[in-house]
Amino acid sequence: MKSERFDIHQHITDQIIAAIESGAGEFRLPWHRSAGNIMRPVNIASKNAYRGVNILTLWATADEKGYSSGTWGTYKQWAEAGAQVRKGEKSAYIVFYKEITVGSDDSDEAETRLFARATPVFAAEQVDGLAAPVIMRLCGAFRRG
Repeated sequence: MKSERFDIHQHITDQIIAAIESGAGEFRLPWHRSAGNIMRPVNIASKNAYRGVNILTLWATADEKGYSSGTWGTYKQWAEAGAQVRKGEKSAYIVFYKEITVGSDDSDEAETRLFARATPVFAAEQVDGLAAPVIMRLCGAFRRG
């Protein structure tokens, strides 16, 4: 029996709805919040800021779990940076779009489509062996995407 496929779009929709339903809490001006709450999440490997719905899903996860660094990466990216994701840590999911070509080998009939893939990422607070790279973000050492 085939198991049901993970639907990244439904997962993100559910996460956003849960964040809305949990309420905004007490209003605070942006400059009174921690840096992780007002800055765009950044990828540890590329130093690029996440874009689109990935910003919302990472903000929602950070808010739910109390993460403030705003730095995220895949298991492999953290390992390449010299860190180790702690055993038992649960990932957040981002959407990564990849172009695929569908159709015949004849270029007139081939069609390019975007394929959405769920990619698990972990926050800096979930790894050992590397200090949370908050300072590089605050100093502007990342590229805006």
